[in-house]
Amino acid sequence: MAEPVFMPQHAPALVGRTAVRAGYEQVFAHLKLAVRFDIHEIEEAGNVAWARTSSAGRTTLLGTGMEVTEGNNELFVFQREKGEWKIHRYLFSTSQPRV
Repeated sequence: MAEPVFMPQHAPALVGRTAVRAGYEQVFAHLKLAVRFDIHEIEEAGNVAWARTSSAGRTTLLGTGMEVTEGNNELFVFQREKGEWKIHRYLFSTSQPRV
């Protein structure tokens, strides 16, 4: 079973379940997301699948209460593990840079 990888923009990749979990804990400790995901395509090939999505909405920076516009393009790669789909790779890039 391969370890998951989270590749956030402007930051090093987080490799392994422990690093990915810690990365998300940090994200949600500092941000409140109010975004909508639109799915543009999903493909499956055996025990691997991928989805191309985009998201848009608002993000609240919890430390300051400041709200910013959020918009990203995302690529999710899933791997079937013991009959369940798990996120194997996740990459995103901004489509609406914060100003």
